Amino acid sequence: MVICFLFYLGLANYKIILPKEGINIDINEGDSVNIIASNLTEAGVIRFPEIFKLWLALHGHLRDLKAGNYVFQGGVSVGDIANKIASGQTNPAFKVTIPEGSSILDVLPLLISKNILTKDGTFNLNLFSEDEKRAYPFLGKWGTENPEGLLYPDTYFLGPHMNSKDILKILLTNFNLKAYQPLKKDIEVSALSLKDIIILASLVEKEVVSYQDRKLVAGILEKRLKMNMPLQVDATVCYIKRENGASTCNLKSSDFQVDSLYNTYKYPGLPPGPICSPSLEAIEAVLNSQKSNYLYYLSSQIDSRTIFSKTYEEHLSNKAKYLQAK
Repeated sequence: MVICFLFYLGLANYKIILPKEGINIDINEGDSVNIIASNLTEAGVIRFPEIFKLWLALHGHLRDLKAGNYVFQGGVSVGDIANKIASGQTNPAFKVTIPEGSSILDVLPLLISKNILTKDGTFNLNLFSEDEKRAYPFLGKWGTENPEGLLYPDTYFLGPHMNSKDILKILLTNFNLKAYQPLKKDIEVSALSLKDIIILASLVEKEVVSYQDRKLVAGILEKRLKMNMPLQVDATVCYIKRENGASTCNLKSSDFQVDSLYNTYKYPGLPPGPICSPSLEAIEAVLNSQKSNYLYYLSSQIDSRTIFSKTYEEHLSNKAKYLQAK
């Protein structure tokens, strides 16, 4: 037993010299220890897969292996590699977090900054054949090649070998898993199409923060749609400015006159598409919108509260009270 233990220690601490540029390994959610050990062995990162599994077992980490992209370089032992994966020391260059309310205008520069995509890369649903689109049931009801609104906010581990299509597959799969499937029944009985639900949710996401306020604002916007009243959502005007290259949204009176179908002050109805990828909470707020006597709202510049009004006169009074300038 002593000899066996010493033999194990020797192999567990035996260092392999890997290339300076490193070897990238992707570990996917659900990969078993056997699959991970096999992939590491095939890539030349470890030579003794059984020692790798034994190290994990002896250190109580068999169930601790974290998904992600890992880079291994220089002199490393089986213990070093196992500990790195068990502690989730993923390659930071390929760990990408898409915050709630991000648009393609945010996501593409993020992917480009991490050298995952190039500036001239295509990033739309035209990358998929009609047969491939059928793998995502919600795409049949989407009606546009623009994936804005479907880039589900989450943390992703993207491999260096991935292209635009690979990344879109991951994002769409996550949207299907975490948004569409859980809400499918509510979406199917809604009077709104899936696309309209996501458009409204994107507006709500950008306009207000709390779930209760989002339900109220969703109800107000639906009421305005039925009245054929312009939605007058500032966030859509900000979206136009971002599309035109602005880095910030300091709205001026001239911005509200821009001729764009996204200008909800100028054109009634919903904009042509979502202005961001909304959170699950924002989508749920639209599906559970709350009716009220309110027709107007604004966000206070004093304390960020949402201030609701029933009449335009009351709204004007609230603007004077809660906004420094509008």
